[in-house]
Amino acid sequence: FEKVSSLIKDNVDNDVESLYEIKTDIKRQISIPEKNGILRLKLLDKDDEILNNLTHSIFEGVEPSRWGKYSFYKRYKFITGKLFSDIETRKDISDFYNKLINIELLQISVHDLSDAYQVFASLNSKGLPLTPLDLLKNVFLGNRGDINKWDKLRDLFSPNEELNDSKMTQFVLNNYDAFENMKTTSSMTKGQLVKLYSNVFKSEEYIDTLIENAKIFKTIANSEYTKYDYTLSGLSQLDSTTSYPLLMYILKEKEKLELNDIQMQEIISNLINFYVRRNVALVPKSSNVRQKLFELKNNIFTKKLKSDNIVKSIQQCLLELSPNDELMRTSLEDGIYDKNKKTSRFILVNLERNDTNYFHKGNPDTLDKFNEDTNKRIWEIEHILPQTLNNEWRNEISPNDISKAEAIKNDVVHLLGNLTLTPYNSGLGNSSFKSKLEYRDKKTLVGLNLNIFLNNSIDKDRPTWGKTSILERNKILTDSFIQKFKIDEN
Repeated sequence: FEKVSSLIKDNVDNDVESLYEIKTDIKRQISIPEKNGILRLKLLDKDDEILNNLTHSIFEGVEPSRWGKYSFYKRYKFITGKLFSDIETRKDISDFYNKLINIELLQISVHDLSDAYQVFASLNSKGLPLTPLDLLKNVFLGNRGDINKWDKLRDLFSPNEELNDSKMTQFVLNNYDAFENMKTTSSMTKGQLVKLYSNVFKSEEYIDTLIENAKIFKTIANSEYTKYDYTLSGLSQLDSTTSYPLLMYILKEKEKLELNDIQMQEIISNLINFYVRRNVALVPKSSNVRQKLFELKNNIFTKKLKSDNIVKSIQQCLLELSPNDELMRTSLEDGIYDKNKKTSRFILVNLERNDTNYFHKGNPDTLDKFNEDTNKRIWEIEHILPQTLNNEWRNEISPNDISKAEAIKNDVVHLLGNLTLTPYNSGLGNSSFKSKLEYRDKKTLVGLNLNIFLNNSIDKDRPTWGKTSILERNKILTDSFIQKFKIDEN
């Protein structure tokens, strides 16, 4: 319809009468005139809304609503682009339309919804593979599940009404490990999803349990968390997905496990410190961490541990997994920013909070705040020795042979000893060390002389900032790191 209208408007062919006939017939095929133009094809939920808006906008020659972020609209634009890229004349569109309306459709009727999904899965097996969520939905509906309840679950993972497929898949895998996988020694894989969920979906009420569990999962894995503090928000910044089954279990069963808020905070704090250390040292492997925490969760269940015994068991497990202080010191000599930017920020923010004199009641902590005008964080990570060197810096760090400056920079630029926090990141840029020290906002020193804890370890009496300065400061901040990010032993 859209293409025919375009050909008529451009008057590319003298035979416009046949184009009007095609246009009229397309409208009749798509909508039902005697029912106020209601569309013959009925889709589900948001797809149906988009289809109706697109269709009637095209019929009326007006701009449709903005649907650019939705998959349905993206597929519509892709298909129309592919189908009509070579159609330029009335004959082209007529030939295409004749082929389209002569397509024969085969209808397969079955007795119930379960059989319908069996047929669908069989036909689809030759095309694009079904995703784990498609398969899980198949299992659910095959057990006579309520589609409205499935949609309710789906909505929990649909910000802006568009499904976050990977997040929902992550949930269903972790859900089984957290609450159904209590005796085995290994986590569920995607390949086992259909077989294992077939059993739990035999209960019609399980979908309600799944919805409630999804809400718990979202309190742990909320992608909108922005705080780098000692809460679930802070933990979510540290690539902590391997702890999800354990956390989901103890959060849901908190009362039965006799865990109070103080004990839960102690568990979360120890998990945070463990993941900070793990992300810096890059050991142990994520698969090993998940396995150990999964076994710990099952041990809590099997041995019926309660209260302090759970806290101690988690502490002991994390102590056994955690890289020791010697390895942490060695790892911090290799840099952190290039390994994990979020973990780097977490370290800097919480070192500052641990010993700050800058933030107080009259000057509240703004380390997690965003600038309303730029939507960027007020406090950003500052590389004192910049990541991109200008000639001034090359001469500063390697005055005898500037050809070696880049190699020197690469050795130390991402070390903790070269990092700080500043609300004036763009202003400092790759200015010289002296300029960064003397940077002012009006008449106030706000560069590296800003009186925050992280800046206290910068030797401001030195005329230059180079490898020696960075390594010396790195040792000072490493001591602070070891003291701050330790796992409590009771």
